[in-house]
Amino acid sequence: MRTPRILSGLVVLALAAGVGLLSVSQDRAKAAPVINEVTREFTDGDAVVTARIRVQDATANARGWWNATEENVVVDVHYEHNGTSLRFVDEAGNRPTISIARADGTSTLSDWTLASVDSSRTRARGVLYNTDGRFSLSLTQHVIVTKDGREHEIRLDAPQAIEFGLKRDVRMEMNVAPRIAPSGKTMKVFGSIKATDDESSYAPAAGRTVDIYLDPTGTEAKRKIATVTSSSTGAFSTSFTATTSGVISAVYAGSATEIAAALAEDIRVHPGTAYREKTVTIKVGDGSIKARVFTPTSVTVGTKPVGLPIDVEYIGGWDRIRLWGDVKMSVSPLKVGFGDRFGPHLIHTLDSYTARGTIWIDGMAPPGTYAINLNGTAVGSIAVRKVTTTSIRATPPASTTSVRHRIGGTVKAVNLASGTWAPAWRPVAGLGVRLYFDPAGTTGPQYRATVKTSTSGAYSYSTAVTTPGRWVARYPGSASYAPSEALTTTRQATLARINASTKTPRRGARVTFAGDLKAVKKTSVGPRWRPLARTTVKIYFDPAGAAGPALKRTLTTTSTGIYRTSIQVRAKGYWIVKYAGTTRYVPASRRVLVDPR
Repeated sequence: MRTPRILSGLVVLALAAGVGLLSVSQDRAKAAPVINEVTREFTDGDAVVTARIRVQDATANARGWWNATEENVVVDVHYEHNGTSLRFVDEAGNRPTISIARADGTSTLSDWTLASVDSSRTRARGVLYNTDGRFSLSLTQHVIVTKDGREHEIRLDAPQAIEFGLKRDVRMEMNVAPRIAPSGKTMKVFGSIKATDDESSYAPAAGRTVDIYLDPTGTEAKRKIATVTSSSTGAFSTSFTATTSGVISAVYAGSATEIAAALAEDIRVHPGTAYREKTVTIKVGDGSIKARVFTPTSVTVGTKPVGLPIDVEYIGGWDRIRLWGDVKMSVSPLKVGFGDRFGPHLIHTLDSYTARGTIWIDGMAPPGTYAINLNGTAVGSIAVRKVTTTSIRATPPASTTSVRHRIGGTVKAVNLASGTWAPAWRPVAGLGVRLYFDPAGTTGPQYRATVKTSTSGAYSYSTAVTTPGRWVARYPGSASYAPSEALTTTRQATLARINASTKTPRRGARVTFAGDLKAVKKTSVGPRWRPLARTTVKIYFDPAGAAGPALKRTLTTTSTGIYRTSIQVRAKGYWIVKYAGTTRYVPASRRVLVDPR
């Protein structure tokens, strides 16, 4: 029996059935119960008895099923009185009874005898089956109330005292096949729906609307994938393309005469390139069973272990499977102390037809291809690669008129540290690193060269490229190591200058600050210093002490890269010109000390 799943306020009871498919049967969906209650008052002289009668709407089962004799109607009667004691009369001619009939009075279905629960409460239980509709309940009971030393016999007679509803029971089965599939594969949802009839059985329920939902794993919202109508045999079916793991549910909303029903079960969808599907025959004890097995095709391992799920869906043969199999990873060449870290791994049965196991791989595993076995049967293989990291830097980071760039960095991978069993980042020698240059980041990377890493994992490349842009170092990966890349930017050098018309002015006199801004630019004779025209520069004053620089002017250079301004000087300090830089040009600044007398 599966663990019941709560679905939109409905309790779903899942039962495995069928062969080689997910098959669950529920089918009693319990919504919040509807409680019907009425209060009646009876008197004899000054003795008063109040009866509170309660009965909730019920579900009618079919006689002959596993719960055909389950008491589905419960009537509770609570008494209050103004005397000192109350006792029930239960003798010939005065026995307490409850009668239940259709609300329209067409027929009487049953008579039940009340049983005392305690001195203030009685209860009746019974079964209504193979029917639906509204029913009325009548109560007859004799009680004796003692008040002021006198006994008062009171007949509690409440014809058609209360109404309650009865709906027919509904049972539904649902199958999903296959339950585990690669992305893009068609999954079929099919099943049947039955309801109690007037012949003491469950009969196919034709023309019932069943909504099929998919609730994807993760943050994606639950969505309806189909609405189907049951056939004359009560069957329903639909198909959909599997794209994500999640929960498939079938929901029958019920009707005025039938209860609601719902089923839900997990599906697992694997990306097509990440997992491989294989149908194999697995040895189990003295026998064997056919199964569809999904194994990962590759994994990239870093310093932390990676858990890889293996999914199994059993096919045919057994109605109930309780398989515990060992998943062993064989290693070639086998290293001492290594192989036993990866096996055996148990396959854990999830239900009657599916199971899941996990292989854990950490940074100790050397790169290569590993076989995956289930109870000694080869079910797949996995390629293990190591994580890499690539670094890059440009020296100098800005182009000048005479200096070449050196583009360099390192490539490292997670491997065993020397003399230990601990995985760590280690340099890798002999790897080809491809270098690309994207001028100003606008035209896309252009291939420049391939350089090899040294024994220290380092690579180096010298270039005369002086235009600004982005350098990309890309290690494309191999069977042993995963790809990685890094980037850095180069810009053109700039030069800012500032001069003061006098460095020792009278206190409060105006001083003219002037200068220019230049950058290295490409010319017909090579890179040269050229003016940066119509460019913003800012003038700051940094007085002696801890106050820090304060902005005084924002200026724009002329077509020849010159700027000029006049400022009244009252205190000693540095006057600074700053250029903020761009993606093409590096920042620049210069300062001059002015000390007024």
